[in-house]
Amino acid sequence: MFRSLSARQWYWLLQVAGWSLFFFLELLVYTRDQPITLRMWINALINVGLYIMLTDACRLILVITGALRLRLRSLAVLVLFLVLIVALPVALLNVPLDNWTFEKLRQRVFSGWLFYDYYLHVIKNLLPWFAIYLLYVYQQRMRKYEMARVNLQMHVREQQNRSLRSQLNAHFLFNALNSISTLTVKDPDQARKAIGRLSRLLRRTLDSQEESLIPFADEWSLIEDYLALEKMRYEERLLLHTEIEPAVKSVPVPPMLFQTLVENAIKHGIAQQMNGGELRITAKLVKKHLEIHIYNPGRYEVKEDAQGTGLLNARRRLVLMYGEEAGLMIRNKDNQVITEIRIPA
Repeated sequence: MFRSLSARQWYWLLQVAGWSLFFFLELLVYTRDQPITLRMWINALINVGLYIMLTDACRLILVITGALRLRLRSLAVLVLFLVLIVALPVALLNVPLDNWTFEKLRQRVFSGWLFYDYYLHVIKNLLPWFAIYLLYVYQQRMRKYEMARVNLQMHVREQQNRSLRSQLNAHFLFNALNSISTLTVKDPDQARKAIGRLSRLLRRTLDSQEESLIPFADEWSLIEDYLALEKMRYEERLLLHTEIEPAVKSVPVPPMLFQTLVENAIKHGIAQQMNGGELRITAKLVKKHLEIHIYNPGRYEVKEDAQGTGLLNARRRLVLMYGEEAGLMIRNKDNQVITEIRIPA
């Protein structure tokens, strides 16, 4: 029931319930040694309505004048000033109201000290309400700032991600055209088939350009087309072995990320070997993470000033999208280079 209430409905519910409970408890304290009369109930109801009306009027003044946009310290000073002003009519009304309610008070003489005592009592009643309201305003302000900050970060990350992906697409196209240019001399028929496959591959790349994540099945299909192109180029020098678990195909992944790493393995591994070698790719789910291993012959040497565009961009994209939850590691083992990628599934 309460979950369906709007913020405005919650406000009025808390206003009525809060002030009603406050004056009911105050009434119990004042009448602990005497019975509660009808006039006392009327007195309490009048004060409930009066405090609700005046606190809401103050809230409206703050909203309409734009005072809620002030710095918190300036807003607090303004609220204190409002409390001092609002307490005046409440105190003036409560002196005769209490005289009418409580018989033993009817003989007292109105004086400045009597009014001052009522005035301080009203201020004491109002200050907690305004303190709670200021805390609410501060919390809402921080929430808006946080949402704006998160949205800005997401926008910046998306722009950076798009920039990196556009670099990758150009990088991939350059390498693919180099492969086809080699085929035009060796095997023109194969070159024509390669151009057709490349056009399909580029169409898929453009289709995924606006997507930050795509199913791994789509990424793998793109990798298969790329491998088919490279197989035409390297022929028997490129041996392929893949182990892809069916469960990983629905995992969302950044487009062109794994294709870039496969391309890197061929360019810096297979292409550098006189007799080529085996390219092995495995993909599986391990503890709610997608783990991919790419094996290629050769040896990886870390050169900070000479890392390829594809590898650098892959690292940056993983950091942008997953932070510390993802990882990319390259290591050497038994005359092989092993590239390991791990992202949340």
